[in-house]
Amino acid sequence: MTEIFSTTEQATEFTVTIVTGRGRSTRTATSAITAEVMKRYAREAGISQFSVQNEDGEELGASDFPYEGDIVIKEYNAAKA
Repeated sequence: MTEIFSTTEQATEFTVTIVTGRGRSTRTATSAITAEVMKRYAREAGISQFSVQNEDGEELGASDFPYEGDIVIKEYNAAKA
């Protein structure tokens, strides 16, 4: 049987949802999301501290990146005493 190869790659897109006290926005990543990309998206949204969850709501840590899937960046606001 002849094996068939393709020169085109199927596009993969991942959604990055950014949730802040000012609202919600989304970005699209066209490859695995690295920690650097995630931090850049947060910085561009004006976030300095945040947590990250996957599409199932599970917390992600630094060792989980690069990550292939949708993520949610949630702004962290420490309680004021």
